[in-house]
Amino acid sequence: MALTWRNPASGRGRGMIDTQLGPVGPELGPELGPELGTQLRRRPPRATGVLATLSLLSMLFVLAGASTATAASSDITSAGPLTTITITDDLNCAVNHAADTRPEWYEATACGTLVAVDGHLYGPAAIPAGGSATGVAGYVAFTPVSQSGPTGSGSAASPYAVTTVVDLGETGIRLTQTDRYVVGEETYRTDVSLASTNGSAYSAIVYRAGDCYLQNDDVGRGRIDSGGVPVCQARAGSDNPDRIEAFYPLTAGSNYIEAFYDDMWAAVGAMTNLPDTCVCTGEHDNAVAISWPVELAASGTATTLSSLTIFSPLGATPVRFAKTADDDAVTVPDQATSGYTITMSNEGAVERTLTSITDTLPAGFAYDPGSTTGATTTDPAVSGQEITWTGTFTVPAATEAGPGTLTLHFGVTLPTVAGTYTNSVGGTGEGVTVIAADGTAPITITVAGEPTESPTETPTETESPTEPPTETESPTESPTGTETPTQSESPTESPTSTGGGSGTGGTEGTSTGASGTSSGTHASGTAGTSGTPMPDTGTSPDAALIAAGTLLLGGAAAMTLARVRRARSMGR
Repeated sequence: MALTWRNPASGRGRGMIDTQLGPVGPELGPELGPELGTQLRRRPPRATGVLATLSLLSMLFVLAGASTATAASSDITSAGPLTTITITDDLNCAVNHAADTRPEWYEATACGTLVAVDGHLYGPAAIPAGGSATGVAGYVAFTPVSQSGPTGSGSAASPYAVTTVVDLGETGIRLTQTDRYVVGEETYRTDVSLASTNGSAYSAIVYRAGDCYLQNDDVGRGRIDSGGVPVCQARAGSDNPDRIEAFYPLTAGSNYIEAFYDDMWAAVGAMTNLPDTCVCTGEHDNAVAISWPVELAASGTATTLSSLTIFSPLGATPVRFAKTADDDAVTVPDQATSGYTITMSNEGAVERTLTSITDTLPAGFAYDPGSTTGATTTDPAVSGQEITWTGTFTVPAATEAGPGTLTLHFGVTLPTVAGTYTNSVGGTGEGVTVIAADGTAPITITVAGEPTESPTETPTETESPTEPPTETESPTESPTGTETPTQSESPTESPTSTGGGSGTGGTEGTSTGASGTSSGTHASGTAGTSGTPMPDTGTSPDAALIAAGTLLLGGAAAMTLARVRRARSMGR
């Protein structure tokens, strides 16, 4: 069995020695003593024979008395379960869990924040076994500026906090990182804020990366949880196969990788977005990372990226809240009520218990009493726009079919002000990390106005065109056998009309005039004449003219033609 030992005596890993011990028996670890034995780690062969012996001697020499400088750091210490969270002044991280005997990352500090910008990778001065990132051309160590804390009391309202400020070489980019911990939880939060201080804009990629150490065995399995969460999980046959370590992005737009540790550091060293890949089958010496592409404004406006780092020997994960509206769009007052469904999801191996669920309703919305169903049927306490259910709400553990879920539904009355309204919901539980849903479940409200009726246009006098009257030719044959007029004068008044002809010179549509609305459809014919036979009036040509006008032009034209007839009969 080939074993590789990596020297921890250099503190955070400066001048790290990777020593190939060659083919040795399993008794080597105990012979080297408990401190050395615990550092044995399966790695690819790097030296054999004489080189292996020389390497081992070098290792023992270093242990005997060599020392190197270490970076300054700030520690958050508490009752745990994360008993110690260490942040160095150049942004390595180290964590200890109350239930574990060893640090959670390889050699304690194989974890950190890194930033790629303008062909350079900036990060901690040293990362244990992270040479595929720190050894690339263009790697530059952060320049420590300041570190303060811990502050706070460790409560949810006042978490312990450490703030670390570094510069990215000569770029003019300043990075401020705040790490916060609430006692009782198995996660801590990291907010990374970057800003340009020299008036230049930059494109960058920010990484959070770590080489997992799953206690008694450095080898484990990989998986990806919802939301692009890369997870290191213990071997299936280990004492606790549900043990996990993970990076959980809170800011959208992230990428991820779960892979063999050296492949993960190489992906970071490539200074590109992580590939969204996982070695999710088999077992390997694994590591995880997340990244975000960011654009830094020349104005100096800061960009902040947030994430959680998770450690759980039992495989517990945060409870994620989601919320949907019953209606995407509503017209009021036609519809006066709607509703919401809250879903709590648990992707961990153990159930999680919440003691409160709090929903912040948009302005103008009100809870509908007696409408709660699902996780409880009890009405919530109402305080302004906040409604809170209290009790015991158990979110089941995940199964092979997917996350465990718990849902709650309730109704609301709607405001009468138009707009798009969003909502927020979260909860609390002892030792439970909750991922709230903010700015979600939009409802667009439209207010119905007075019924909109198309006004009836009153007939208006339309002046006759100045052009001479158009001649309308008679049909080639008169259906009635009576002589039809050879010419029709343009009327002095005409109704407003809309429509289009279906034949040459024909009209088709609706006309609105003094006598009401009349529709006429004209079939295709010569010069726009009607295809309907003209009635046999048995009277004079004037009567025929009036009849033709009625058919062709409508009532108003017929009235005009009648006046013409009366005038003729009176000799005018």
